[in-house]
Amino acid sequence: MMLKDKVVIVTGCNSEIGMGWATALKAATEGANVVVCDYQTDKLSTLVEAIEALGQNAIALDADVSNRDQVDAVVSQTIATFGRIDVLVNNAGIATHNGPFLECSAEMLERNLDVNFKGVWNFCQAVIPHMIEQGGGSIVNNASLNATRPVAGWAPYTSSKMAMIGMSKSIALEFGIHNVRCNCIAPGPIRTELGLGGSKRLADELGIPFEEAVDLAHNANVMRRWGAPSEAADVMVYLASDMASFVTGSTIDVGGGFVAGM
Repeated sequence: MMLKDKVVIVTGCNSEIGMGWATALKAATEGANVVVCDYQTDKLSTLVEAIEALGQNAIALDADVSNRDQVDAVVSQTIATFGRIDVLVNNAGIATHNGPFLECSAEMLERNLDVNFKGVWNFCQAVIPHMIEQGGGSIVNNASLNATRPVAGWAPYTSSKMAMIGMSKSIALEFGIHNVRCNCIAPGPIRTELGLGGSKRLADELGIPFEEAVDLAHNANVMRRWGAPSEAADVMVYLASDMASFVTGSTIDVGGGFVAGM
């Protein structure tokens, strides 16, 4: 029960095979009450039911993380419902609009920055004052191995995730004195809709079968397999919990040894 009686916000929860979904369930398993949010909400009621079946309370809220007013509304509703916010998991993200650098438009860059960077910025700014007031809290941001080991053709996405890591370190430096911790995970090939979408784009670019592109991700890490969303969720919940009480400003790779030889 690493998060017993904690209140946790998780963004980007609408995919049943996503890291947000898995993290929300893991947090509930560890004793937390959970606020799940996404700009798409058609599956969130199912997730709330699954959390309630674990004996915890949950609410689902609609939010475009790039819209500060909507983010503030989520935070206000969380405080009104549960009275506090102990953990923020910024999981919402996109990995679209990429390609050769000279072909990337300003709109491509802005879209990645809006969700992957500005969305995290919005939620952190909205939540940190409440964490300071209550004596502390934990923020976990979902970055990417593309931020720690960039690859060609992903400049907008990589830039947004690198910026997220820089922001997270700045938050850790500024608010550690208030017992507010901020860390990142950097997932590698995790079998999510977003991850498999990357393999689909790679298959199209290389003109190879989809399954062959999926196998390329297998072979890129020393464990020779894709990670499960639950494996990323385990690390996020660890960072959120008091078991990581002296960990802040860090980025943990969750990529099956993808960067082990770097």
